Amino acid sequence: MNTGSATAAACTSPAARCRVLLVEDDAPLRERFACLLQAWTGGELVAACATLAEAVRHLHDGSIDLLVTDLQLPDGHGTQAIRLLRALNPDAEAMVISVLADDETVMQAVEAGAAGYLLKDADSYELVEAVEELRAGRSPISSSIARVIVRRLSEP
Repeated sequence: MNTGSATAAACTSPAARCRVLLVEDDAPLRERFACLLQAWTGGELVAACATLAEAVRHLHDGSIDLLVTDLQLPDGHGTQAIRLLRALNPDAEAMVISVLADDETVMQAVEAGAAGYLLKDADSYELVEAVEELRAGRSPISSSIARVIVRRLSEP
């Protein structure tokens, strides 16, 4: 299992292959996202899971550098996977890809440790671009999600 410094290096070093875990319950979307991540030369797709239970097994079984997760899962919530990832490997990154854009859900994901948040209506190329941004130390966020965060942080 990677230690914190090794994981940080895997997610930021252009030469290192980032180990990615995908969690998406919708089969056609999971297949599409998995194909994009498998074709990405900067990483290795460890697994494409349909449930939180599958994701938990993979998070415990191996070193994951990047979690890409949906939030609404049939057996739980993606924030549970994010929190577990952060507990097992604090240097790992998490990115949400979801249809949910309400204030409470967005803030829960960010507070759980998500460093990126894309809406599912994003173009396919944006997923890999977002992963690359995470590897470079940035936080890819759909503009409407950024608006939610800014609005919430500016509340008195």
